[in-house]
This record gives sequence, structure tokens and C-alpha cells, in this order.
Amino acid sequence: MEAQTDIQTYMERGKQALAEGQGREAAIAYAQAAQLEPDNPMVHLGLAEANLALGSYGVVYMACRKVQELQPGGGIESTLAQALLNLLDRRYDRALQDVDTAISQEPGTGYVHALRAYLLRATKQDYDAGLARARAARLSHGQHFDNCFPP
Repeated sequence: MEAQTDIQTYMERGKQALAEGQGREAAIAYAQAAQLEPDNPMVHLGLAEANLALGSYGVVYMACRKVQELQPGGGIESTLAQALLNLLDRRYDRALQDVDTAISQEPGTGYVHALRAYLLRATKQDYDAGLARARAARLSHGQHFDNCFPP
């Protein structure tokens, strides 16, 4: 029971750090969670998101592959991992499709809307990007996920 509480604490700390644009702090929190639950796809997705913010793309790739290994039948984490892999490959339209699929399954995650905003900007859909960014801010209590995505 205590380990479950600890992992929830680390996961929340990681999510909050990402929302505040603090990739290093997020990576530390998710790494601590990974020590407690190394087979949890949410933990590895968090590591991928944090390392994307840090520009450590090799780690993002490995963490995304681990998520897919842990969820071979698919799932929201696997879908988001594929979106991040597509982002790294600059296949923004495919990444956007993955993100939209994830949002349809779980619409209340601020990071996913921030990722959607980034992808929309990358595909020159600035108006929709602004709407997605505003939604991300609403879902994360005013945080904007600055510095979480490649320049």
C-alpha cells in the first residue's frame, strides 16, 4: 500500500513539474517511480515526456519502446508513446492522429492537449493550436507546459 502511495506521489510530482516546464525535476520524479514499478507503462511514458523536454531524444525513443513492449495490445500510453515517436521522426500529421485518438479516450489530460497544440503549430494550424494550448492551461490549473517540446 505504501509503495502505491509513493508511486502516485512521484507521478503527480512529475506531471506537475512538466506542467511548469521543469523537465529535469519531472525526469527525477519519474525515475523514482520507475524504481518502484519498473513494469508500469505510465511511468515509462512519463520518462519519455520528461526527456523530450530535456532534449534527450535517445531516452525518449527507449522509453516509448518500453511502453509499447509493456502494452503490446495497445492502450492510451502506447498510443501516446507512438505519438512521441512520430514527433521525433517529424511525422506531425501521424502524431496528431495518435494524440487525437488519446484525447478521445481520455480528454482530461493537460499534457496531451499541450502536445496537440505543439503538433498543430508544427503543421501551421495556429488558430487550433491556440485553442489546444488554452485547453491545456485550463486542465493544468494555468500551467502552459513551456519548454516541454522541441524548439
